[in-house]
Amino acid sequence: DAINDYLYDTYFKKLLPSSLIIDYHSAGIIPDNNYVHGIFVLRCNNNKLYERLKNRNYSEKKLQQIIQFENFQICLHEAREAFDESIVHELINETENDLKNNIEYLLKWIDRWPLNDSID
Repeated sequence: DAINDYLYDTYFKKLLPSSLIIDYHSAGIIPDNNYVHGIFVLRCNNNKLYERLKNRNYSEKKLQQIIQFENFQICLHEAREAFDESIVHELINETENDLKNNIEYLLKWIDRWPLNDSID
């Protein structure tokens, strides 16, 4: 609730485009409003995800929790429930090539974003 309140009070209540990018694992912290123009959900194969997180020394309990969330597509479902599906983008992020493609996709998306003309 505190994050939601902060985002609303600091950015969304002002009615000005903020160009704010939020990197988080749940759409639930973002106030539902017309100022969110894109939601990007990164997806990964469970085996690759498990290895990545294991290499980061995540506990087995946390690993299983994250794998279960990915398995049931919790983040993707939350985003689609909280926002208009037309602004929710699912990106596969399993390889270095996927990462490069995703960055390219995001840069193109930003270039096409209709509010760019009004941003200094």
